[in-house]
Amino acid sequence: MSFVRVEDRDGITLAILDRPPANAISSDVIAQLSELLRKKTDASGVVIASSLPTIFSAGWDLPYVFPDGIHVSFGGSTLFEQPLPQYRCL
Repeated sequence: MSFVRVEDRDGITLAILDRPPANAISSDVIAQLSELLRKKTDASGVVIASSLPTIFSAGWDLPYVFPDGIHVSFGGSTLFEQPLPQYRCL
């Protein structure tokens, strides 16, 4: 599944993040952007934009960063522990 749409405009490559609802960055998004940058050597520049009208990106997709949930401790005491919700695309 492609999360980055590509448009070429007068020598400028437009890479449009298209991963609703928040364009969270995952390893797939990074791989697709990396592949695009490797292939577009003839472009004068690359602009990364959002397909969403009110947000660019919420940042990292936390289940990729913290696959076992979030656990924060300080001095041996647990301050916050929360399993992350699991989502599936059908």
